[in-house]
Amino acid sequence: MANIRLTLACVALLGGASCAEQQVQCGGQGAAPDASGTNSVTGTVQGYGFSQVSSAFWIGKPSAGADPVIFFLSEAPLQCTTISVPDWDKKLGRCQLLEMGISEAAARMFPTPGDSNQAYLRLDLNPSAGSGTINVATINPNKNIVGSFEGVYQTDKLRGTFDATYCATGVEP
Repeated sequence: MANIRLTLACVALLGGASCAEQQVQCGGQGAAPDASGTNSVTGTVQGYGFSQVSSAFWIGKPSAGADPVIFFLSEAPLQCTTISVPDWDKKLGRCQLLEMGISEAAARMFPTPGDSNQAYLRLDLNPSAGSGTINVATINPNKNIVGSFEGVYQTDKLRGTFDATYCATGVEP
């Protein structure tokens, strides 16, 4: 029964194609970068360069026990409906994703680790930043969250800016 539900979810999400047949296209492979120009990332993690953000979302449904404010910067062009189903990250394939969580909905600097988390996701690679900051400049409830970040992953570093659109139905993968 669970496999049937997963297949139906894949068919609905991907317009009839099976999940095994279809993956989201990454930025840098014909996908348009974020048109607003307010989402950016530069740097590398374990040899993978991350330089394009095609979408940014602040999810409305974090998992129980998770940070209350979680947002994602994605190399893939995503829609709110795409990130509103469990395991949506499995369709990203080689696309890169940053998951950031903060301990409260407030405009301030959040140290990583401590009051924030930063995780890099690509295929089976999922390191968390050992140090860094997330600086939230503005939170507009049910609209967007704006700021900047820097995360250190052993000898690598990612930094950038974000203006993540609120997705009330968005879930943690």
